[in-house]
Amino acid sequence: MGQNKSKSTIYENDEMKVLKGIVDKEGPAAANRYLEGNINRWKTETVKFAVSGCTATGKSTFINSLRNVKRGDQGYADVGFGDTTKEPTPYSHPDNDKIVYYDLPGVGTLEIKKENFINDMKISDYDFIFIFFDKVITEDNLWLVGELDKMGKPYCFVRSKLDEDMNNAERENIDRTKVLSTIREKIEKSLEKHEKLKNSKKLFFISGVDKSIGQMSELVSYVESNVDKFKCEAVMSSMTVFSEDIIHLKHKVLKKRIKIISLAAAAIAATPVPGVDFALNITLLVEEVYHYINCLGLSATKMEHLENFDRSNLKCSKILLPKAKIASWVIVRLGFFASVMVAENVLDLILPFVGSLISGVTASAITYKFLNGVLDDIRDDAIYVYRHIVEQQSNIRL
Repeated sequence: MGQNKSKSTIYENDEMKVLKGIVDKEGPAAANRYLEGNINRWKTETVKFAVSGCTATGKSTFINSLRNVKRGDQGYADVGFGDTTKEPTPYSHPDNDKIVYYDLPGVGTLEIKKENFINDMKISDYDFIFIFFDKVITEDNLWLVGELDKMGKPYCFVRSKLDEDMNNAERENIDRTKVLSTIREKIEKSLEKHEKLKNSKKLFFISGVDKSIGQMSELVSYVESNVDKFKCEAVMSSMTVFSEDIIHLKHKVLKKRIKIISLAAAAIAATPVPGVDFALNITLLVEEVYHYINCLGLSATKMEHLENFDRSNLKCSKILLPKAKIASWVIVRLGFFASVMVAENVLDLILPFVGSLISGVTASAITYKFLNGVLDDIRDDAIYVYRHIVEQQSNIRL
């Protein structure tokens, strides 16, 4: 009895056929163009988030926090602005204007009647909806959930201002560590009578002011698992590193790119054009490594602003450079692999057909192994840098 092929294997085989067909008809450079339009499609994706809820529930602080925008910055969302308008108020991400957070009033306000909410707020346009609430989840919130379920729209409940709850508890000599569990228990108890929301995983408690408090990382992870993969990558690429969990989440999203990029490398290398395939594959690797560096918060600009930081402990200390200088590092790191790729180009000259078959398979394996190793090292460096930043901030507070 033969075993069924996995969906991922079938997908990879199909992608390889497409890439090989493009290379055969249009040449190796066309594979790069295909890659730009496929694996890098996240660069052109529009992502729309709706942030619904009554005023004073923490919506504006949340919108500012996820965009890393501070008071005085362009595009800062004024606190308490939500319910004074009948129209969704857009706030674009400063690093990617295709990612937009829309501040919506709560359901059933004087400005927006419940029966008009879905159409007036253009709910069908959004990729994900955050429903902010204060002390309890209201009947109007539950009505909105019912409508979203009918539309098949992903959403979650958000209870913000956890930092204020903890500060209040501290003033009353209550253990801060018990605040979250106490609030969650009360909210979950109120939801027990609603079968759809009983034991719901769509409920998150956060602080928009201090992302280290509460479940901001868990909230981002939930969003990641409920939006289109290209939209998800766009969001994760623009998101500031604010916890080690976010670093691991970014790492997970980036890992998904490696197989298809390896297939692209194989398609390029499997074409008997001596010298061209090697150059294109190096370009491919440089672009990818540069993306990892920026996505994980290790750009040359950000590294320059680190104080009292010793780079000697980084695994990729020599890679944290402007893009133009990364190519030489990539070739050095490839080491033996690079020499093998060059040797195969010579083989293409002598035995084009045989050489192309060997180089295609080898280039794919080399690319896969190389990118996995580099990405893991950059992740480890990102964690090391993040811990240094946290330590520095702790010293300042002391």
